[in-house]
Amino acid sequence: FPSHDICQSNTSLLYGQKWFFKLYRKLFLQVNPEPGMVRYLSAYGFERVPAYRGEIEWQPDSGARMTLGIWRQQIEGEGDLWGLVLSLLKSDGGASSEEANQQLNQWVARMAVRTAEMHNCLVRAPEHETEFSAVGFDAAYRDGLKHHFDRLVARRLELLKDAWENLGERARALAQPFADDAARIRSEFSGLSTQPLRSKRIRIHGDYHLGQLVVQDQDVWILDFEGEPESNVADRMIRHSP
Repeated sequence: FPSHDICQSNTSLLYGQKWFFKLYRKLFLQVNPEPGMVRYLSAYGFERVPAYRGEIEWQPDSGARMTLGIWRQQIEGEGDLWGLVLSLLKSDGGASSEEANQQLNQWVARMAVRTAEMHNCLVRAPEHETEFSAVGFDAAYRDGLKHHFDRLVARRLELLKDAWENLGERARALAQPFADDAARIRSEFSGLSTQPLRSKRIRIHGDYHLGQLVVQDQDVWILDFEGEPESNVADRMIRHSP
């Protein structure tokens, strides 16, 4: 049966509670990063991603390949981790609150383990998996990162200016030091061009949040590797520090 939501960028088809097909409605004249990520992770030992089963592409006589959809294992979950965490945070207090805190700590620990396993799998790409091989911090990437952070600070300052009249006294007290130190904060970014960075950049999930983790039997599955919805496909394929 199909699942169609105008707020989503895809239509889902479920076959016999076993196979799941995601038909992309937002198409690019490029390969979508999700099928490759699911294929790679399920092929190289990361067990908490639904197993890859195939994909559908369209390649015109002239032009780039276009990903139309992905087949993968269907996961019968109990909801996402976002909903579970919210329910634990809303505990009323007393003994129930203490138990909720213990459960929350257990879920954070479980998520941390699975996140680390995913990144360890991505950093160990075999030589022939050239789209996933780890790379260093070259000059072009460093400059791009610096400009990206500059834009983030500038945008946050604009948002703060627009919202200032509506902020309460406490909020203003917290916001003012940021505004006062904005120039110093931005000056710190210049070090990205010169500081030695020995770590590697790898492919990442790209849109990682609690809503992408499905709960099942006290564990989590990681889903939806399309990347940041507001980014173009080329940007979603860039390797970053996890």
